[in-house]
Amino acid sequence: MASYPKFSHRMTSIRSSTSLSDPSSLKRKLHLLVVASGPRDTSWALTLVVRLSKNPQIEARAIVDDVVPRLTQTIIVMQNQSLAPGQTDHADDVEFYRQQAFELVKWADLMVCVPLDSDGISKMLAGAADTFLGEVLRGWDVTKNIILVPGMSTQMWSNPLTKRQLSKLHRKWNWIRVVTPITWHYEGEPNAKRVPNWNGFNEVLTIIKNQAELLGLGRDVEIATGMALIGDIDANVQSKLPPEIWTIILDYTGDWELAKALGIYTNLPMPPPWTHHPREPHNELQVYDHDLEWTVLTGDSAAICKKISQSPPGFRDLPAQVVRLVIRFALIDVLAYLEANRPDLFKAFDGPTLPTKASAYYPRTDVLDYWKQSAWFRENHIYDAEAVDIASKNGHVRILDWWWRKQSVEFRTCNIEEALEDSIGDQNKVRRWWAQNGLNLGLRNEEWMKTRYL
Repeated sequence: MASYPKFSHRMTSIRSSTSLSDPSSLKRKLHLLVVASGPRDTSWALTLVVRLSKNPQIEARAIVDDVVPRLTQTIIVMQNQSLAPGQTDHADDVEFYRQQAFELVKWADLMVCVPLDSDGISKMLAGAADTFLGEVLRGWDVTKNIILVPGMSTQMWSNPLTKRQLSKLHRKWNWIRVVTPITWHYEGEPNAKRVPNWNGFNEVLTIIKNQAELLGLGRDVEIATGMALIGDIDANVQSKLPPEIWTIILDYTGDWELAKALGIYTNLPMPPPWTHHPREPHNELQVYDHDLEWTVLTGDSAAICKKISQSPPGFRDLPAQVVRLVIRFALIDVLAYLEANRPDLFKAFDGPTLPTKASAYYPRTDVLDYWKQSAWFRENHIYDAEAVDIASKNGHVRILDWWWRKQSVEFRTCNIEEALEDSIGDQNKVRRWWAQNGLNLGLRNEEWMKTRYL
């Protein structure tokens, strides 16, 4: 008797695909705000900006104490200014910088302070807003992260006050991540020379690139125009087709990842960014990242959790590839394990990431249920417009039903109409859903732009 494979609940859909027709949905870049405080401490910020300047996923701006020509030739740069009374010529100048700070906070997705000196850290903790940078830090949206590289002398770094400040940041300011500091000392007599020391540049670079990849998750996904969905169940599904037929089906859909996840042979080539070997085989973290990605793709939840428990000491960021696969294949047990045991890694799903990606690009109501019920998100259910707008564009009626039943969500008629006009395949089902749930495309202009709620 023929032996047919058993498929786990990872098998969620079989796709006949067509690429996104609107390239604008692929253009969203990570908005990076680079900060450097200190009159002689712009060099690392400059090096970072230059390294990132050719990355198509990142757009950077900077606030620095010391403006250097090379930096202004690369990105938009604003000089940090005092806003204290009597320190500026006109009240209009203060208002200008406050407006600029307000706009920057709205614009930025991530701030990297490289470095923030001891004075800047102290003022930030005290809530002082007497400088342009202080205004930005005081108004920062705490749903967005800040990467903080402290910059100070070795004596300041070892001072108990510094340890107390860092402890407060760690315990209460969880949107700020403190990484390896830039420290310096002085050598030589009689004209002592400052000698800086920092070995955290690659760490910061990796964090930024990973954040850019997380932001772009799903925007290059192929959209299904037809799906054979299998319910969100824990039991294995007994296939009624021999493996050879599944190979033909998966080759036709072009879904190499799904074939690998199900253990089905495929003739499809391995797509980027997948590789058989890590780029730097002597780099312990890169080797681990590579192995973890393959474990998440091909292993069960127990194997994945075990692999995570064996992570090296320096492993502090889930690769974007892992985040994507956990959402795509609804690895709920892995999410629960990370939330309970590795909250530092679980932060990769923080903010709008989980509900937006599970709605717009990888339609998974079970992931949305987890997000709704999780203690981590209980007081902080954040989502963005993509959750409903792109779900409408991609025809995910199940997702729209979920939002309508379980979570009040805001929308604008103009955005939904635009999404429907750009939608893939047959629009009728999604249009009928919206018509049945309050969308009126015959509104006047002022009503068309108004925020409404499902």
